[in-house]
Amino acid sequence: MILIDTNIALEYKKIPIFFYKRELVFTESVIKEINEQAKIKNEKVLLKLIEGVRVVKTNEKIADNSIIEAAVSNNYKVATFDKLLMDRLKKAGVCVIASRGELIRALDHSE
Repeated sequence: MILIDTNIALEYKKIPIFFYKRELVFTESVIKEINEQAKIKNEKVLLKLIEGVRVVKTNEKIADNSIIEAAVSNNYKVATFDKLLMDRLKKAGVCVIASRGELIRALDHSE
């Protein structure tokens, strides 16, 4: 399972992660951010793509904090382009996937 940050999901046109939907997981806070951004940008396709994705609950309301909590608690790898979040994740001992190619390779090998 790979935990997906909002910035990765918003790149769905360039990174075909939703072909691997069963390997993805999102926190509730990230789903909320995706919904907000998709509505602002009128991304109806993205709203459809996130329907039925696996969502993990956390005690954190802030998306980055929820990602760290979920990753540490469930031993998830995290895909993000956010450098500050990457640093926080690495300090917490979480495996970070930080490039498009690395993410696609990880998803290809998860099947």
